[in-house]
Amino acid sequence: MSRTNTKKKISIQASRKSLLKTLSNKCGDKEKIVKKKIPFSNDDVPTYLEWLKNFQEESKKTRIIVS
Repeated sequence: MSRTNTKKKISIQASRKSLLKTLSNKCGDKEKIVKKKIPFSNDDVPTYLEWLKNFQEESKKTRIIVS
């Protein structure tokens, strides 16, 4: 017996708007909400992946000792 995926598929943009609305509602009037757009294009992907690789390599060098 196969199960069908009954979840409604929504676009990434709609998902982001929904998340922003949910988080904004949870903040209420207590917190100031700052909205900023970060420019990111496909041309930035190799640079980002290189930074991520470097971050992962550096994090391997860090040791946390709990006593």
